[in-house]
Amino acid sequence: MYAEDAAGEFSLQIMLMAFVMFLMAITIFFVSYIQSSDFKTYIDGQIERNGGLTATSVQNIQDYSNKFYDGKFEVTSLSGSEKQAYGSEVDYIVTGNVEVFFFDLPNQLVTSRGSAISMVK
Repeated sequence: MYAEDAAGEFSLQIMLMAFVMFLMAITIFFVSYIQSSDFKTYIDGQIERNGGLTATSVQNIQDYSNKFYDGKFEVTSLSGSEKQAYGSEVDYIVTGNVEVFFFDLPNQLVTSRGSAISMVK
């Protein structure tokens, strides 16, 4: 009788550990997903200061991604790469590869659309 209780307790602990690992993996994934919105805030600032997704702003964004996010985010302009007129709306897409920890799953592609207004005259 004691052996059956010990086996049941052990299997319960294994299931609890698997459940905790699953919750941690989901939490880490969503934290990485939320980072894309923080990254979009930086992109908006670069677009406003440089008048669009110019070569300078794209280089600043890549440096920022490499420094703070290990280079997992990239930005693609939907409005061209030249300087935009004051008040023009600049649309872009942020793409990033998010790693799912503890499970043998491929990296997940996260895409997020954004837009900002050119503030350079």
